[in-house]
Amino acid sequence: MKCLFLIFAFFIGFAIASGQSAQDLYKEGNDLLKSKQTEAAIVKYNKALALDSSLVAANMNRAK
Repeated sequence: MKCLFLIFAFFIGFAIASGQSAQDLYKEGNDLLKSKQTEAAIVKYNKALALDSSLVAANMNRAK
């Protein structure tokens, strides 16, 4: 569990450092989901939600 948290924190820090917005990450997740890359899409949705937890659509697509 601790390792999972550290990985998640790393990706969040990377997203913030790269200057990507929650909306950008959400759109990337959508593109990945359309191309059937579900695990990569979930990572993008998680990053988007870490930056903006009110992004309901990202939560819904992550659940798919």
